[in-house]
Formats: sequence, structure tokens, C-alpha cells
Amino acid sequence: MCIRDRSKLFQGRPRLSISEAETLTRDIFDFEGRATPLPSYQDQNFRIQTLGGLRAVLKISNAEVSAAMLDCQSEVMRTLAEAGLPVPSVMGQTTIQIAGQTHHVRLVSWLEGTPLALANPITPVMERACGALLGRMDTVLTDFQHEGAESYSEWDLAHAETTITEHMEGLSAKDRLLIENVLDLYRHAVAPVWKDLPLAVIHNDGNEYNFLVGSTLNDPNSISGLLDFGDVIHTARVCNAAICGASLAPHHADPMDALCEVVRSYHRECPLSEKELGVFFTLACTRLAVSVCMS
Repeated sequence: MCIRDRSKLFQGRPRLSISEAETLTRDIFDFEGRATPLPSYQDQNFRIQTLGGLRAVLKISNAEVSAAMLDCQSEVMRTLAEAGLPVPSVMGQTTIQIAGQTHHVRLVSWLEGTPLALANPITPVMERACGALLGRMDTVLTDFQHEGAESYSEWDLAHAETTITEHMEGLSAKDRLLIENVLDLYRHAVAPVWKDLPLAVIHNDGNEYNFLVGSTLNDPNSISGLLDFGDVIHTARVCNAAICGASLAPHHADPMDALCEVVRSYHRECPLSEKELGVFFTLACTRLAVSVCMS
């Protein structure tokens, strides 16, 4: 998310009832069904299921999110979907007024699958599949450009030092010491070479809740999709692999094994430079530190 003032996010969050969401979807998108709320930090999402079993996601965006950012997200999804990758696609979009505020509304296709976080265990095959999917995505997006990807985000690891220092005050002394050690690593290993890292528009949130796995009736180890393009940003390309590795490492008996599986499979699909490989592990630790400070 690219709004630094969290009070504005709270003020701009849409608040539709279930019946209002159903009416909106029917009247605007001609898609009639029952609405079920889905979790969202800053926006409002509903699963819409028709009597015939068809499903889609209604996404009402925060009023503070710019049209350029949302258009960037939609274009990224369109580009990846056209390349045959398992991501949602925008079925329709418009703007509405709620309590005097303008909100962008999109109806997005539903992807079948179960969140990877619910897999027990998360296997090395799954870890490799996550890295490979991100690598294929970043290869497709190599030349992708959009003004909406140039916004500031606290989750952009380019700004990790600022994000961590602004949000670490509430941590315990023990956690603060660990975070400060990671910050020192970032300052010495990443900051000096950041300018030399290849940049790209990336997903920026490949975590275990955004990856979907196939059903046990098919291939239980397959990654069937990637959700949530709300954090798309133009930043160092290697961050995509590092964020994924950081998310999967805590689920592995040996976190380094998970990191290696992710970066190895990513590298096969989207070869990383020597400098990118040199900062991968520090960036993964940095992402974990940012997550702790922002939680």
C-alpha cells in the first residue's frame, strides 16, 4: 500500500453491507449471486457466487488509492493472464460514490484452490513451484512500465530502513535487538549496491496466503494461482523472490532450505545477476523484519 498516513486509509475504507454488495454486482456487472465478505486490510472484498455455482470477487477499493495504481494492478494481471499464467483477470470495472467519496470497483475472476498456508506440510515441491511461478511472471513483466507502479510503499524494500526505524518503537528489547541486527546487515550489504540491482514491476507480496495450491483430487503439490496484486510496485526485481522466500522459510524445519528452493527455482525461470544473488538472503531477512515492525 502506498499511503503513509494510516488515518487516511481508515477514513477511505469502503463500508458496504452484504445486500448492497449483491445489488451493486447485479446492477453494474450483471452478475447476480450471494455475497460473502473476504478479508482485506484497506479495501472491501466479497466473494459473489451465483445459483449456478459461478464465482467472482467484488473489490471495492479504498478511496485513498489512486486510479493510476489500480490501473497498474489491472494491467499487470491482464499482461500475465494473456501470457497464460494463473492469475485473476478483471471482468469489469467502474467508479461509485459512497458517503461522498469516490471508490473504484472491479469484478475479478475467481481462482480455484486452497491458500498455501493451509497445506500441511508445505513441501519443497511447493516451494520450488512458488519460486518458478514468480520467475515466469517477472520474465513476462521485464519490459512492463506503468506510472501507477512508481508510488511510495512502506512494503517496498527500497525503503526498508525508513519503515523499520519508524515502526520499531513498540517492540520488546529482545525483538528490537534482532531487528537492529538485520537493519545493520541491510545497510552494509544491500544499500551500497541497490543502485546496481535490476528494477522491475513486481507483485511484491508472494506470501503463503496469496499462493493457491491444487486440490487433492488433482495434484496436491501444484501451485494453482497467485492472488492479491494490491502491492504491485516498481523496485528491485530480486525482492520478489526474497519476499516469497521470507514467507515460506518459517514453515520449514530449516529455513535456509526453503530460501534455497525458492531462489534456485526462480533463477531457472528468470536468471538473477551475481549482485542480486548476493543480496537475496539479506533481503529475505529484511522482509521478515519489516513484517514484524508493521504487525
